[in-house]
Amino acid sequence: MRHKLRRMREARAFSLLEVSARSGLTVNSIWNLEMGKTRIPRGRTLRLLAKCYGVTPDDIRAACVVPDESAA
Repeated sequence: MRHKLRRMREARAFSLLEVSARSGLTVNSIWNLEMGKTRIPRGRTLRLLAKCYGVTPDDIRAACVVPDESAA
């Protein structure tokens, strides 16, 4: 699961509704990213979330990467 992205949101005390309003993304899209039900966001989604959280698109991408458990 992509708990890092959720922690990023919670660290800013944003609800899913607030992130949706600030970014223009749907609550469902954000939740799916946080729960790992959607692959790593690309392009526009990365930029919108990065702007909302005040970070870089690379920070958002890194928060969505699920470590390869088979490598452990």
